[in-house]
Amino acid sequence: MDNDYDFNGKLRYVPAEHELEYIHAFKWGMPERYSPEITELWDNRVAGIYLVPVKHDWQNKKLHTDKTPIEYDVFYTDDVNSVKNFSKYSNQSRTDAFWLVDSEHRLPDRINWVPRRSEQSYINIFKIPGQLEHKYPKAITNTSDNRCGGVKLVPKNFNINDVKFQGNLNKIEYTEFGKFSSVEEGLRESTTEWFWVIDPDVDPVEDFDWDFIPDTWDTGKTHVWQVANPVTGLNYDYGGIKLHHKQPTGGRDKYIKQTGSVRKPLDVLYLAPPSDIVEQLNNYESSTYMYYAVDPNVKVSPDFDFGVYPTQWDQDCVHLFKNSDGTFKNIRLVPRGYQFKSLDQITNNSYDKLKEHDIVASINREWPVYYLKSLDAKEFHKLRKSTPEQWFFTVDPGTDPLTTTWDHEPDVNDFDRVHTWQRINPHTDQVHGYGGVRLWPTEYTENITTDALVYNRIPRLRYIRKPRSQFKPYPVVLLSYHEERAQTAFDVLSKLNIHGGPKWVKNVKGIFEAHKKAAQIAHDQNAKMFWVVDADADLKPDFDFSYIPDVYDQDTVHVWTTENPVTGGKYGYGGVKLFNTQQVMDAQSWGLDFTTGLSNRFKVMPEVCATTLFNTSAYDAWRSAFREVVKLSVNNDPDSEYRIKEWLYPPFEDVPFSAEVKLGAQEAVKYANENSNDLEKLDNINNYEWLKKKFSQR
Repeated sequence: MDNDYDFNGKLRYVPAEHELEYIHAFKWGMPERYSPEITELWDNRVAGIYLVPVKHDWQNKKLHTDKTPIEYDVFYTDDVNSVKNFSKYSNQSRTDAFWLVDSEHRLPDRINWVPRRSEQSYINIFKIPGQLEHKYPKAITNTSDNRCGGVKLVPKNFNINDVKFQGNLNKIEYTEFGKFSSVEEGLRESTTEWFWVIDPDVDPVEDFDWDFIPDTWDTGKTHVWQVANPVTGLNYDYGGIKLHHKQPTGGRDKYIKQTGSVRKPLDVLYLAPPSDIVEQLNNYESSTYMYYAVDPNVKVSPDFDFGVYPTQWDQDCVHLFKNSDGTFKNIRLVPRGYQFKSLDQITNNSYDKLKEHDIVASINREWPVYYLKSLDAKEFHKLRKSTPEQWFFTVDPGTDPLTTTWDHEPDVNDFDRVHTWQRINPHTDQVHGYGGVRLWPTEYTENITTDALVYNRIPRLRYIRKPRSQFKPYPVVLLSYHEERAQTAFDVLSKLNIHGGPKWVKNVKGIFEAHKKAAQIAHDQNAKMFWVVDADADLKPDFDFSYIPDVYDQDTVHVWTTENPVTGGKYGYGGVKLFNTQQVMDAQSWGLDFTTGLSNRFKVMPEVCATTLFNTSAYDAWRSAFREVVKLSVNNDPDSEYRIKEWLYPPFEDVPFSAEVKLGAQEAVKYANENSNDLEKLDNINNYEWLKKKFSQR
């Protein structure tokens, strides 16, 4: 040390452990000799004080321009103005002067201020800016006022009258507390009583006050700063940065209402399909304290910003968010290291601790939709192989969708299941069953057969209890061939609530050809089936065409019961019929009776749909009886024999044209017996021209 130095403190600088091998040079005082501009360590004018290791290398030096190696003892007291305290601490001080500090001040371990020689005999008084200004106001600078300052440098041989106010004490060297990632690490490695713990999940704010010194009355308390949400920028919790003491006092933490850090953006795990979802979740190593998990194929809502950051109170919960359909699914916020049990647990949200947020995080993804022309497996698989998406919708023939939005987000445990929705009866608005619209997983439906398509015979089918389609209403077609009441029959149908109104096939030569034309009308409307009403059917008021057969009966010819006004019989003669469109389209001939000959499946419906008013003229009465009895005669069964007797012996002789009915039946029995083995002649009953000629030849 330069011999010309004169100070009343002691040289107490202690290097850090990693700096022990250096010669420490201190540029302090006597600027006329040790110029601030000279910083080259080889220059003898660089510094006047050196701290030299016993074993040293003179070339290995470190220059300090901002540190003072001189220190004074520091004493804290409740009364810095007491002469008694001056004397007390003079006796205790190991330095020629000592700091006397108000105990409510926060001061570091090191104060760099050293008085000039001319000021060493004075009691030097200071204020600390920003501290205890209520006790030591800025405006009070008169040394005779006890409020002049709360920090004093007192010489051991003080004169109570030699006092000088020095202003603000700015030359303060705060000890930098160590920074660690855990309390355990800090307790083990910190060289200071206080140490910082910085959560790896946060980024400290740029202007954080690392020089913070706790109040003396908070010694031992853990100090906790606020942490901000990185999306909103707003404080939402305490944590992230904490100041711990090696000897904690316990009790409640000290919460500092200042932003200390910003939470790092949470990790987002986008799960990949299909079956290893649980494995992906349980093996995921999140770098943040929680992470978002997004299910496969999920479409994230454009308004969702992944901005929910749980507080310390609910960081152990699985947080759930809404899908656009109102269910809690697709996106969840998960604690790091959480172990999921099964796909069912995820689908059912069966967590021990969960929190639901009324925030729409995902929206149903739209999938391609294909309108099937048939339920043939070849067509289906051609579409399946061509679709680029993980899922696709199909709409069955004869089905009208109830939506134009083709979206649905299957649950994670349904990744390989076909989904089907309810289909309603358009006449009753009641659910008829499941089918019509289906959602298919592209990768798991390679074994679908035609039967599976037709009858919904699909393993593990997922039924969605929500209507998504309706049956395309079956067209109602009136068939007439010059009947007197044909217009009346059509007018009656027109007054009914029939979708698209009734259709009329009139005066087409040949019953077979008339039915083919009716089938064409249904085919053009993409209708699976169609109704046929004869012109002589006087419908009951409560008959409404609302019946829809189940999938197993859609290839069946349905015939409703009628009342015969002449015979009094009740069976399917002249009744309303329901045909399968494609069956009629494909028919090449119809045999003797189109109704019973079209399909090997025939179903008589017991509901009485109408009274068949075939007896509106002599010819119509005779023709109807003749045709029906020939067909009954060919059947050769007990029920047919019973019906023949009803025609041969009508009980109501007073009804119009009862005699013609009886005559037609008698002639039919004779004709059938004579030509029982000649199908060509028997088929004349379907030739209206032949019938008219035979009637006129009686």
